[in-house]
Amino acid sequence: MLRHPWPGLLNYVAGQADAALSAQGEQETRYADRNMRHLLTHLPSWTTYERVLDAALTGA
Repeated sequence: MLRHPWPGLLNYVAGQADAALSAQGEQETRYADRNMRHLLTHLPSWTTYERVLDAALTGA
């Protein structure tokens, strides 16, 4: 059964945000900042999930 993907994405983003807020040290903080900026500017759309599903079903 295909389930809605948003709860999983929300859980992932929340985990990444928690990791960013817990970052210690300059290098870890820079990495977390870059990671969150990338994550939040490249959130997938429903179309992205459909493409991934189509690729998985066709074996592409």
